Amino acid sequence: MILTKKEAEKIFHSPIFKGVDPTHAKEVFERHNCRAVDFEDGEIILSQSEASRKAAIFLSGEAVATTSDDSKNALLRFFKAGDFFGIANLFTNQEYVSSIRAKKKCKVFFFTEEAIRELLETDKTFLYNYLGFLSGRICYLNRKIRYFLTILQLTHTAKSVILGW
Repeated sequence: MILTKKEAEKIFHSPIFKGVDPTHAKEVFERHNCRAVDFEDGEIILSQSEASRKAAIFLSGEAVATTSDDSKNALLRFFKAGDFFGIANLFTNQEYVSSIRAKKKCKVFFFTEEAIRELLETDKTFLYNYLGFLSGRICYLNRKIRYFLTILQLTHTAKSVILGW
């Protein structure tokens, strides 16, 4: 695993790794075969059906996450340098909810489940950052659910008024 100074900064200035000892984390990355991978435009970075559990951070480039339902391929999210994926799925047996495809040439650093587990067990700063990140994602999803429920309620109310229910 060879990271440029800029790539290492991208990792260690991220919300999950802020304040984590870079020397210790890099040793963990080495021990657990974490690696940076280059992807060309259009190349699949993560498939919904992929079995291995991993998380990653974009070091450069851009990508998109889409649902993998062939009949309705919906755009879920854009990724840019500094963005993570796979964090919430890492310790589950759940399928990924999306596939990720490079929008332009990009570089992604993959963390293995074992590396993340060791950092959670050995670095309290990492543990709190990780929990904070997951909590933030839960709050974000709760806001999305509330938004969609409001739309559904408004739609139902509009139908009731129009149809005289």
